[in-house]
Amino acid sequence: MTRQYRLYLATSCIALFAGGLSLSTGAAMAQSTDAAMNPPAAASTALTEVVVTAQKRAEPLQATPLPITAFSAATLDKDNIHSLEDLTALDSSIRIGEGTGQAVPFIRGVGNPVRNIGDEASSSIYIDGVYISRLPAAFFQLPAVSQIEVLKGPQGTLYGRNSEGGLISILTRDPTSQPALDASLGYGSFDTTRASLYASDGIGDKLKFNLSLLEVNQTQGWGQDIATGGQNGFEDASIARTKIMFDPWSGTHFTFSADYFSTRSTDGLSSLAYQSTTQGLPIAPHTQIGPLPFYDTDNNLNNVDRSYGGGVSLKVQQDLSFADLISITAYRRTDEKLIQDGDDSPVNYTNAVFNDAALQTSEELRLQSKRDSLFDWVLGFYYIDQYGAYSPIMENGLSLGPYTAVIYSQQSDTSYAGFGQTTFHLPASTNLTLGLRYTTDDVSGSGHTDLATTTRYTPGKVTAADRTYDRATYKAGLDHRFTADTLGYVSYGTGFKAGVFNTVPFAATPVLPETTTAYEIGEKTELFNHRLRLNADVFDEEIKNLQVQAVTATQPLALVLINASKAHSRGFEFDGAASITPALSATFGFTVMDAKYDSFADAPFYAPINTSPFGNGPLTLGSASGDYLPRAPDFSFNLGLDYRLSNSLGDWDVNGNYVYSGKYYWDPDNHHSQNSMGLLDANLTFMPKGLPHWSLSLWGKNLTDVQYYWGENETAGSEGTPGVVAPPRTFGFNLNYKL
Repeated sequence: MTRQYRLYLATSCIALFAGGLSLSTGAAMAQSTDAAMNPPAAASTALTEVVVTAQKRAEPLQATPLPITAFSAATLDKDNIHSLEDLTALDSSIRIGEGTGQAVPFIRGVGNPVRNIGDEASSSIYIDGVYISRLPAAFFQLPAVSQIEVLKGPQGTLYGRNSEGGLISILTRDPTSQPALDASLGYGSFDTTRASLYASDGIGDKLKFNLSLLEVNQTQGWGQDIATGGQNGFEDASIARTKIMFDPWSGTHFTFSADYFSTRSTDGLSSLAYQSTTQGLPIAPHTQIGPLPFYDTDNNLNNVDRSYGGGVSLKVQQDLSFADLISITAYRRTDEKLIQDGDDSPVNYTNAVFNDAALQTSEELRLQSKRDSLFDWVLGFYYIDQYGAYSPIMENGLSLGPYTAVIYSQQSDTSYAGFGQTTFHLPASTNLTLGLRYTTDDVSGSGHTDLATTTRYTPGKVTAADRTYDRATYKAGLDHRFTADTLGYVSYGTGFKAGVFNTVPFAATPVLPETTTAYEIGEKTELFNHRLRLNADVFDEEIKNLQVQAVTATQPLALVLINASKAHSRGFEFDGAASITPALSATFGFTVMDAKYDSFADAPFYAPINTSPFGNGPLTLGSASGDYLPRAPDFSFNLGLDYRLSNSLGDWDVNGNYVYSGKYYWDPDNHHSQNSMGLLDANLTFMPKGLPHWSLSLWGKNLTDVQYYWGENETAGSEGTPGVVAPPRTFGFNLNYKL
């Protein structure tokens, strides 16, 4: 850490606490004076209290000494947030895109764009407390969600599993004992229909159940494939989810959940050359391709990703006399078939079909204190067994002559962890939190590449390897309540991601484990009779052995996983909410971040070629030390406004969100960037008088029609750097019924 940054961090911390303390104290005095002169504000003008489960127990957001943002079902509905990617509009510190059909989450610049079988995200996703290792993007259409929580920084004690950057926790709706029905039918741009249904009921107070259904169908793509006439830029999804809660007797609770999904999409698949890059035909005379319209492609094969699968989980909670015993058992399976034009050209040079499956079985067992304990504590055990396989990847085309490369590879990971965390309630409104987790990962894999012709099949040599990784992660935190509405905290925590094998094709030498050490200092406060909420956090994350991907043009196509020795992500976050009037409310936030490689001597570099054969030169290794981490803008902010009014026709709710992101890069060589941009979304909901169950919503996303990217795939050869385009301007309506 440089002397200048130490000074910056120290100054920020002092300013954060001194300013916050004086502001809160002054506000408290002002509120006391106001209370003597004026009656209290109406309850309707106060912000709604937010309750989170970030520390494995329900507690108010403002009393949780962690950097968290949380979004309720009401917020998601009024902001028309229906997919995981939309969350970027509500939190400036996260970037969520798609790559090869999988969700790619980044938090504070920490993430993993590699979505190969066996290689998991560095910022994880949980649904109802269950870790999801394989993240089909269309699965996260967010039907029947009750709340989403974004935990920032490594969560290595209570969660552990691949949460170096943080995690996104999705909580689905619990069933109710009284009948409930929510239905919506919508139509939007590109001939997209969206229909959802949620129903819930119960039998007495002991048995409750619900059912959620979602169907999304898009018949017109954002663009087309010039060579084949096929669609490019579409997503179809079918999702079903159910939850059953059973309380057979006092103190015992069972929750059974099941879901199924089926998707068909081109979202997250590369198309034309990235902005300001070139792309050429892979055969002589290597004529340049394009330029093409932004959303079009020119492939001899229609790219498409098809995924289906689902899972089940059983949560059992037993009320003991001194504690609560909680067990969460889960199983998931995802099958995927990805058809990809490997050279992104109209020439049949390299075509690839990926057939893969991912299975996981997990168990979490926790014993934790009750609310009225002298100190808060939790002890737990976690187990997960994962298996992923390509069976097989098939590559053919002119690049392989008469051969078809048949690539088989698989990886399994059996992980065990014991963990505990305790919060001691010290005098003077101060708490001390200590946590420890010890994890063992047994990782093994194997693979072989066969060659086939129409008359002969030649098996390849089988390569196999295994590794065991052990690591302790820990946390120490101190928080103090300066006033009834102001909390300050400092913390130190670590995160860990085990080493993995490359599976495209299988390589016997794994990358090293990735580790993160983080320092946090933050403050949470509410002012003006809880009408203004202000939360701020200064962070310093030191990351070692980042796992990075490189792509070679050697046929068959191969991926290479390497480690970046050291990097950092440091900055300042601020978010808040305000109830300005009973009718007008606002949410806002910004992130200032410095995220760079400190030491990366053998980073992948690809020199752009602007003349024939175009594309990029061969993969070379160079120093990326001092370069920016991917998807880590220096500055970003978000602003949302919501206005409600009533007239003789009924009730109206007008909502708008604007998110701005500064320039950021995609790769360690920092050759290609997403330029700074702003996205504007809006939503208008009308609830007619006399029809209390009905509403009509008009919505628009990316209203200024910004052309931007979810990612790119920098590679060697004439293919160059094909881009992964993000959605253009879209708009539509939803007709809603709520019982």
